[in-house]
Amino acid sequence: MARLYFSLFLISLLISCAPSKTAKPTNTSKVHIIEILASQFEPSDVTVDSGDVVKWINRDSAAHQLAGFYGNKFQSGILGYGESVSRSFEKSTSYVCIIHPEMLGVVRVR
Repeated sequence: MARLYFSLFLISLLISCAPSKTAKPTNTSKVHIIEILASQFEPSDVTVDSGDVVKWINRDSAAHQLAGFYGNKFQSGILGYGESVSRSFEKSTSYVCIIHPEMLGVVRVR
């Protein structure tokens, strides 16, 4: 029952998320890679500097769709194998795969 309420809570948060824009690194920003493999984010917890770019690459045979909440709201399109999405961060955020809500990750901004 708790999982159902959590899923409904996530869905309601995600409805208010605007689609994300692809981030382009600046001269001083770094790009941090997060791979999606075996229905997991690797790494699932990453610390970046403000303005850094996080790039998720789907290396999984399953499709995934990301959404951020608690700090930076964003939503990606559906990512097939080999596809990626990038986003820069000014604030820390948690994110989830909309298709597989058990997949959670965190981007911490120092």
